[in-house]
Amino acid sequence: MKAIEFKSSIKNKKITIPKNVDEELLTDRDVKVIILFEEANDSFDELTVSQFLTGYDEVDAIYDEA
Repeated sequence: MKAIEFKSSIKNKKITIPKNVDEELLTDRDVKVIILFEEANDSFDELTVSQFLTGYDEVDAIYDEA
């Protein structure tokens, strides 16, 4: 299996394939497509930090001293 990576955008639920990639693709062949995209907000990261800090207490400050 061969992998080809390129950046594109989705418009009207269609992905444009760049010319240099298009030339490498054979017709009448099945492909496996994986779409990676940035999320609108990283709420999971924010939740992780807030949950971590919720467990912090003034008694824990002793560990902050070096």
